[in-house]
Amino acid sequence: MAVGLTVASGCNSAKTAVTPAQCPAWQNIDYSELPTHLNDDPNDALLEGVWKNWAATESDVSWGIDDPTSTIHFITSPGGLTTDPTIREIVGRRSAAGWEIYARSTPASSPQSLQWTDWRQVRLTPQGERRINSVLDDPCFWAAPRFLDGEVRLINGRGDSRPDGPSTGYDVRHHSRRWGGWHFSWSLGPQGQLRSILLAEAFGLPEGVDDDIGPNGWFDWPNR
Repeated sequence: MAVGLTVASGCNSAKTAVTPAQCPAWQNIDYSELPTHLNDDPNDALLEGVWKNWAATESDVSWGIDDPTSTIHFITSPGGLTTDPTIREIVGRRSAAGWEIYARSTPASSPQSLQWTDWRQVRLTPQGERRINSVLDDPCFWAAPRFLDGEVRLINGRGDSRPDGPSTGYDVRHHSRRWGGWHFSWSLGPQGQLRSILLAEAFGLPEGVDDDIGPNGWFDWPNR
């Protein structure tokens, strides 16, 4: 599944300090051929619209931070190879005093009747808080492709796909920047790092190994 405002890389309202070519996770991707529709099918919904609808939803969290400098909204569904069929959602706000984080989850058995837990507050470890801040300060976070939903064309004409990865939606604001997107990946690039840190801090899940999209890809890109 899966975005939202304009400028630079996705919802970024300030110029990024790097180009994708300077980021190991993104440097091999052909940004002119990124997916635009669900399932890479022009008859399916636009990823932009799907993301906007999700990002517009409001949580019923009673926030202690009224004027945040950074916010996170994150949701991840199980991947094809997982034995843990759980959807997890995390929201967070940051002020000068630190992060305020809440999490909830639901079995993924039936999308029509999700049984969400109540929101619970998450106390970040000092290391977790530092690592989240570090990811948001990484220029390559803001240079990421917004949608990695299906097959991705590489600069060299090869193709890459992560069909067994979890479906993860992001809506992140940091000072004047905003990035929103939807990735199918366990731990690809800075977005995958943020996913791993949040799930470890909020749910005690093991962190994934940092990944990138290499030049070899998985297949030869078909002529279309």
